[in-house]
Formats: sequence, C-alpha cells, structure tokens
Amino acid sequence: MKKIKFAAFVALIVSLSSCSFYNPISTNVPSYEKKGEINLGVNLGTSADVQISTNPVEHLSIIGAASTSGSITNTTGRDVPIADSLKYDYSRNQFELGIGYYYKLTDKIQHDIHIGYGIGSAAKRDNWLYGDADFAYSADFTNLFIQSSLVVEIDSDVKGYLSSRFNYISTSNFEKSAGYNNLEPQFYTTEPLRTFNEESYWLNQFGIGLIADLGPLQLSAQGQLNFRFTNELVVDERPIGVYAGVNFNIAEIISRAKKKD
Repeated sequence: MKKIKFAAFVALIVSLSSCSFYNPISTNVPSYEKKGEINLGVNLGTSADVQISTNPVEHLSIIGAASTSGSITNTTGRDVPIADSLKYDYSRNQFELGIGYYYKLTDKIQHDIHIGYGIGSAAKRDNWLYGDADFAYSADFTNLFIQSSLVVEIDSDVKGYLSSRFNYISTSNFEKSAGYNNLEPQFYTTEPLRTFNEESYWLNQFGIGLIADLGPLQLSAQGQLNFRFTNELVVDERPIGVYAGVNFNIAEIISRAKKKD
C-alpha cells in the first residue's frame, strides 16, 4: 500500500509540473579520474538529455548538453472558423556549452565551477484564463549560467554529488495559437489572448545524485529542485526534476580496445 501511495505521489508531482513553460535541463556534473577523458552520457526523466564532458588538460573542464522535453500540442476541440487554429505543435529543446575549472579538495572530494551559455525554445499549453479555451504559446530563450558541484567518493565504485546552478534566463519571440473563449462563444481571434513581454529572471537549481562506477561505464541518478524568487512573470518552470542516466568514458573504451588488439 505504501508503494502505491508513493507511486501516486510521484505521478502527481510529474503531472502537476508537466504543464510548466520552462523545463530546466539536468545539471551536467563531471567526475574526472585522470586527464584526457571524454564522457558521453544520456539522462532520461523529466526530460531527455545528452551530455558530454571532457578535460583535455589538467584542471580544464568542458561540458555540453542537448535536451528535449517533447512537444506541446494545442487542440481547441471545437470548429473554430480559422483554418490553422485547431492544432499547434511546439517543441521544447535546449543546447548548452560551458567551460570550467576542477580540482581535488581532498583525495576523495572533487570541486568544479563552470560558466556557460545556452539557447533553446520552450512551450506551454494553457487554458486556465479563458474557460474551456485550450491554446498554446512558445518562446525562444537564452541562458547564461554558473554552476558549482562537489563530487564525493563514498566507496571505491560509488560517488555522490551536490550541485548548485544559477541561470539568468531571457525570453523573447513569443508565438501563440488562436484560442476559443468559452465565456463569449461568438468571439474568435488570432490576436494574443494574453500579453507577453520579453522577460529576464534568475532561476536557481539545486541537485543531489549518485554515480555507480562500472569501469568505462557509469550509472547515475539525480534529483533536482528548481525555483525562483519572483512570481510576477507570465512564464513558469518545472519545479522538480528526476533523472536516471548512463555515462560512457569514450577515451577509456578506446584505450581498452587498443590493449586487446
């Protein structure tokens, strides 16, 4: 019974957050053992993320990511006399690149700090303001971020990490679908049903995770809390992120293959 309640709670959290406009990407937390690593990973959860990290020279870290959280589809469900107003598809995608510095605090603790820049598009289906009106809107955004993380060796093949990340997000180029106003059935429009302005704000992310080291392969799990201090915005974000991932050390895989030859 407890398992069912817990599953229902998780499903509720995901469903409540699924209608958010912005879906923060999972934090790319590199864990380096030696110079010259190339790590390629995939995280699946509240979004689907592909991440890469490399340290071509000692203490220099380069990270990148591409992410999607699917599409937002608008369907009015009514015979609105506007040919292209019945269905709108908006996809949500993100791309990021960052550079940073990492070092060993102790034999078992690695600290890193990165700065970076990202671009993407976000979308939301919305119907709370206009009764049964079901319409969608989207926008482009840029993201200037700074992040820091601590990676702690818990066991010989298990690591844990804490991450903090601060994003300065700017939105622009709003697009919207046509909507249907249930309060005034005679009212059909392609004009904006809400006023969208270019907005900039700080978004904070805090994460915790585990990494299981299986040689050139790593398994990871990450939980993430996303929040901001201002509520006076049209846009909103997914407050909770949960991810499971797999990471491949490409340099180590190539090295082992050469040794076999």
